[in-house]
Amino acid sequence: MKKMLSLAGMLLIAASLFMLKSCSNNKPGEVSTGADCFAPAFWFEGPSVPAPLEGAGSPFANPQTTTNCDFHRWSWQKFLFLTNTAANGKLNFENLVHVDNQMNQLCDTLILTDTTQAGSHATLLDKTNTPIYYSIYMNQQMFDFANKYVALFKKSGLNNDTLHSLGYDTLSYPVGCFEMKASWILASSIDPNQIGNYYVTAGKVNKVMTKVALIGMHIVGRVANHPEFIWATYEHMNLAPLAAWPANYQVDSIPDSTQVLSSNNFLFYTAGKKMNECTIRRPSGSAAPFQSTYMLYDHGTQVKYAGMTPQAMSKDSSNLANINCLNKGVHGFLEVKKSVWANYEYTGSLWIDPTVAQLQPGNGYIGSLNALNLRGSRAISNITMETFAQLYMNSSPTVPQNSMNCFGCHATNDYLAVDSVKCILSLSHLFNNRLNNQTESPKNK
Repeated sequence: MKKMLSLAGMLLIAASLFMLKSCSNNKPGEVSTGADCFAPAFWFEGPSVPAPLEGAGSPFANPQTTTNCDFHRWSWQKFLFLTNTAANGKLNFENLVHVDNQMNQLCDTLILTDTTQAGSHATLLDKTNTPIYYSIYMNQQMFDFANKYVALFKKSGLNNDTLHSLGYDTLSYPVGCFEMKASWILASSIDPNQIGNYYVTAGKVNKVMTKVALIGMHIVGRVANHPEFIWATYEHMNLAPLAAWPANYQVDSIPDSTQVLSSNNFLFYTAGKKMNECTIRRPSGSAAPFQSTYMLYDHGTQVKYAGMTPQAMSKDSSNLANINCLNKGVHGFLEVKKSVWANYEYTGSLWIDPTVAQLQPGNGYIGSLNALNLRGSRAISNITMETFAQLYMNSSPTVPQNSMNCFGCHATNDYLAVDSVKCILSLSHLFNNRLNNQTESPKNK
């Protein structure tokens, strides 16, 4: 037994050293300590990955020394922590507060009724023309805080002058709060020879207990000095191919629409399909059949447009290098452990730099590609949750317009209200939905 443990330890060290060597030319982030973006070995030394530090003593406590890599490390570590197995046999995220879109708390069983994507409001279908389902979770801290201020906002009358006088407009969620959203496919839609590469559990679909497989995840977490949250996204690695851009593409370059995207099959792509035979547009009609799709931007970074500065291009380059380096390191450890999570990839995250400009209430353009304080994967989309929102509105790949990222919808304006409520808490659509459509008390249903 001791020899086996020793061998496992040696393999972990070897994987770590390989990863460090392979990433030795990695560029630093916006503010760098000079360290490569590697996966710390201590994450994997115990039976479970520890939760990341987020407040005092965390890498975010001093914005002047926070690096681009710190955000990516937080994102991967948060995912690994939430997918640890808890004492009751469930994954950590399955023990969170399970809610619907109105922030009504659901029972412990996984309830899957939501099939509508954010942004495009379309439904993604698999190859059997069955919809993809979504579930939403909050930690107890976020749930309690949001419900408390929904009640206080309502009591104030939702007048912006009153909210400002009470200090509610600049109030932010406490450090440690987080939400997450998961996307699920029916297990029966996956090749039986591949199902072992997915996390599979039971969920109630149309009131019937059914086996479902996890294919995507958003984690939105509050850390020190970042009231806007870190918006991180993850996908299974067999969902859709990435479009190839011209090797030396310049401003306003576009991919070759006649390219065959891949010779392999993916869950949402049929082998041999050309780009112009696929879609990233919202389907017309609710009964539209399955159509192959693809990812347009590499980890949300392949964006060049008129007016983009060389500094922004440099940040995109170093951001992508850090993501790739960290993914390589984490997967090295997970493969040694033969973990199912080795089949999932961190695809990027989004945040703002408070040393450039602070988050303010009433800002509907946080995610604009020209925003000087926007950082991370500026054009990030999750292929299972923003399939049809990879481009802003109906713009073409030629000229990216405004925002194709989380902040395009999650801003500090609540447009659901009759008189747009300007407050930082509006970043959470769960908060907004409950504020404007409160019909039930937040109790188990």
